[in-house]
Amino acid sequence: MQYPFTEEQLALADLTRDFMEREVAPVAAEMDRRPDPKDCYPGELLNKASKLGLRTMAVPEEHGGIGADTTTKALCLWTGAQIEIGVIKCLSQCWKISNAIFKCGTEAQIEKWG
Repeated sequence: MQYPFTEEQLALADLTRDFMEREVAPVAAEMDRRPDPKDCYPGELLNKASKLGLRTMAVPEEHGGIGADTTTKALCLWTGAQIEIGVIKCLSQCWKISNAIFKCGTEAQIEKWG
């Protein structure tokens, strides 16, 4: 990783921390106690994260994201994991899929899923 982090990287880490503390931490224990695993998927939280740009941070700028680099994503993942691992891990999977779509996808796939 590069050091020191840029102001933009630190701002995204702060945004991640704020989101995780404000939206995720208050409901995490209740989500974990849900008896049906299908009810544990944090869809509503991911929608809120999307509105902040956290879900799409790996999407290139020309497609509406911020094009976050690996260091930025790792910093945000580490920051979020300090609060609650499940939701931040779901977000990181979105980042991985975004990378795959934009690096390996066809134009039609990028148009549909990007």
